[in-house]
Amino acid sequence: MHKIYITLKYSFIPCLLLLLGLATTAVYGQKEPQYTQYMYNIGSFNPAYVGTVETPEIAALYNELRARAEGTIDASVISAFALDDAQVNKLAKMLKKELNRDVNIESTVDPSIIGGVIIRAGDTVIDGSVAGRLQNLTSYLTR
Repeated sequence: MHKIYITLKYSFIPCLLLLLGLATTAVYGQKEPQYTQYMYNIGSFNPAYVGTVETPEIAALYNELRARAEGTIDASVISAFALDDAQVNKLAKMLKKELNRDVNIESTVDPSIIGGVIIRAGDTVIDGSVAGRLQNLTSYLTR
């Protein structure tokens, strides 16, 4: 009976230490991903700051930096009439040659520009509309 007591005594201590070690590891294991998720993952936002005024600007800046790294740019084309696929492809080729990047074109229609197109790609604006030319002519004549 004395041998059994010694065996239980020495097997109880390692089991207790093992349980304490697992308990502290489990708690630490749950806290670690929460910390690293917001500190190192640039694509996610901390829920405490969601809805702040800066959130759309941060997302826009991140998307712009990502597009620059990928070698693409988003372009907005405003025309007086709807453009067909051939015209959009021709504009995309012209802009790719001009900007040295792949171009994703979003086309919209605005009849108030009378004719031509207005192209916005990043900081570049190309105003080839009739309304823009008439406005330039008006400002030139009134000087």
